[in-house]
Amino acid sequence: MRAIWKYQASLRTEPVKTFEMPAVANVKHVGMQAGLVTLWVEVDGSPVLGTEERTFMIVGTGHPIPDGTVYVGTTQDGGLVWHVYEVKVPA
Repeated sequence: MRAIWKYQASLRTEPVKTFEMPAVANVKHVGMQAGLVTLWVEVDGSPVLGTEERTFMIVGTGHPIPDGTVYVGTTQDGGLVWHVYEVKVPA
């Protein structure tokens, strides 16, 4: 069964955030909710299939994007624009 789950990070205290999420989670949307950067992910299958740690980085427009990251989405907070990247660990 598919479901949407959400994960949130504070721009002020968590510009890099690691979440424990189902291994099959697929990020569908990035936005702001209650002042927090929010990832909505689709989980296709039972969460008992296993979880993994996934790390995401929030980068402001004009700031360097580290190597080894994959773009996930963009959101706005007032006049500021934030871009979310997943940090990929080499296998």
